[in-house]
Amino acid sequence: MGNVAKMAVACSPSDNSSWSPSSLSNQPEAFPWYALQIRQRGRELCEQMLRNAGYEYFSPCQRTERQWSDRKKIVDLPLFPGYVFCRFDPFKRLPILKMPAVIGVVSAGKRLLEVDSRELEAVRVAVESRLPVEPVPYLSPGEKIIITAGPLRGVEGVLERVKKQPRLLLSITMLNRSISVEVDMSQVMPLTKAG
Repeated sequence: MGNVAKMAVACSPSDNSSWSPSSLSNQPEAFPWYALQIRQRGRELCEQMLRNAGYEYFSPCQRTERQWSDRKKIVDLPLFPGYVFCRFDPFKRLPILKMPAVIGVVSAGKRLLEVDSRELEAVRVAVESRLPVEPVPYLSPGEKIIITAGPLRGVEGVLERVKKQPRLLLSITMLNRSISVEVDMSQVMPLTKAG
């Protein structure tokens, strides 16, 4: 999965996804991805500390317009609130756990749970497509599909209809969280027929 190395992206005021340099980039496939649980309103601090320490991280956001009493402002809101994805050596996690914004690493007992890199790659492709993306409640898997054309070509997910508009659900199974992105039905094929 060569594109996974491009996933060190974070929310920024100017762009939904910007590259974050990493000292681990000379070994992009060396370590798995993990989900860091972060403190409320701690995303920017966490991203800054991870970036300064040289870690690869992924913090996908949606761009949205917010109305204040005197003005409108475009803001980036996290697609997975409370989480930042990071690639690191699980046996050398103490520096990450000491960061003030980090509560912990998602785990089952004492075992850290790896995030499926294919799921993260699908989310990255959806965010970079510039199509409308929004967080949705996690749904049990339905009919699996693959996108056959357009900016999401090759991305697999679950087809869902929201207000009569077809949307592709992309999930991070380990977190029981999903996002959805609008799709054109002419570009969708059932996964069983695609193989």
